Amino acid sequence: MRSRKALPCAYSNPYYSQCLPGTAKVTSTSSSVPVTSTPLSYISSTSTSSKASITSDPDTRSYTSTTPTSSSGPTSTVPWAAGTATLLPNQLWIRADEDPEFHFYLQSKVLNSPGDAVISNPATASQNQIVSGQLIQYLPSGGELYLGVYPNVTGTTRLKLFWATAPQTNVTWAFQGDGVEGNVPGFTTAATGNFLACTDTSTTAPNIYLDLGAFDYLTPAGCASETLNYYNGATTVT
Repeated sequence: MRSRKALPCAYSNPYYSQCLPGTAKVTSTSSSVPVTSTPLSYISSTSTSSKASITSDPDTRSYTSTTPTSSSGPTSTVPWAAGTATLLPNQLWIRADEDPEFHFYLQSKVLNSPGDAVISNPATASQNQIVSGQLIQYLPSGGELYLGVYPNVTGTTRLKLFWATAPQTNVTWAFQGDGVEGNVPGFTTAATGNFLACTDTSTTAPNIYLDLGAFDYLTPAGCASETLNYYNGATTVT
């Protein structure tokens, strides 16, 4: 069997060369084309499945697995500091645990006064407890306020909360784990821990409503679905 003789090749340019019989061997000089790469920009997953988030710069790249959490809106950017008041024995802080009012604390709209119930600055949080179905706010003066719901017309989807000077008879409060639940005969068939924080007059002190619907479903404009949970740390935290 006859062996095949290698054919000499002629070099034309960096992109073309040809091997032909009888052509003298040509030694080519190498040519390189510089390649530049643009660093990856920040990529973040917002889908409901877990995806990798990639952060890159010309020197360092880090890869972090991110699992999205349920959110009712954008994360709050209120620059609050933690409170300095010390929690008294047998009392609790109560706060929201969902964005965009994460760690807004239950209190009176007008501090230490009856009227609208709001969630707001940790530094002005009320101290509370549930006793015999009453959610009580303990005042620095030694007095007490009681969390109630305004009696709305049948068919409403939310009940506004307020602080009163006397115990309330149309709502029963209880803890389920660390969560607050309310039961309002004629409006709820069982206790519910769904609340709405609505920016009726303020974005930093939203009014609180008991939500009669499903959590984060058909949420009214200007409101966000929330849960209220107790916290028993010595001081409030953001």
